[in-house]
Amino acid sequence: MKKNAMLKIAAILLVAVLLTTCAISATFAKYTASGESAATARVAKWGVDVTTDFMSSNVLFEETYGTATTSSDTAGHVVATDPVVAPGTYKSLSIANAVTGTPEVSGVIKITAEIQFTGDWEDANGAEYCPIEFKVGNGDWIKIGTTDGVDDMAGLVTYVQDAIETEGKIFFNVGDNLATKASALNIAWRWQLTGNNDAADTLLGDNAADGNAAGISINFAIDVEQTGPAAAA
Repeated sequence: MKKNAMLKIAAILLVAVLLTTCAISATFAKYTASGESAATARVAKWGVDVTTDFMSSNVLFEETYGTATTSSDTAGHVVATDPVVAPGTYKSLSIANAVTGTPEVSGVIKITAEIQFTGDWEDANGAEYCPIEFKVGNGDWIKIGTTDGVDDMAGLVTYVQDAIETEGKIFFNVGDNLATKASALNIAWRWQLTGNNDAADTLLGDNAADGNAAGISINFAIDVEQTGPAAAA
């Protein structure tokens, strides 16, 4: 009996030792690591504003001689109610007034224009005649007959529109002031007092007095869009 009791005690002790060994093995026989981290962000600023009041022909074409009636538009700008072009008149337009903002992304400003001549721009022989000259950015003054490809009014329109589209593609980087970037593009027109065909100039004025005035309009479009992490050079 005593022998059986001793065997039972030995067996119990063996089981206890085995259980303890398993517990220790389960507790210490593995690698562990832990940690926590967090990140927060806000939406990057865009805040770009494109104003359209500068696109009015009353801004690019004004009564230089000061005889036209003026009024205030909805934005409070004083404009000519009947803007004209005439020998000796000139006007320059800065696009800087049209685009504002300091976005926190890079992008591109795209400026395009559509130019239209209306009515009869002709001399006494019925030939096409246009004394209006244009200047885009730092380029030369362009008029019919002085530049390759500008042989008529259609060529003049195409040349100036293409120049505006090319010069008006302005890239900006994060934090750039868009008004400053857009100021790189200026568009100007002029009708010189001398150096043109005086008889043809006079005919255009006489036609206007008879109610058959030739006209010109320029419609601008401005788009601003994000390009990616970094703008092209």
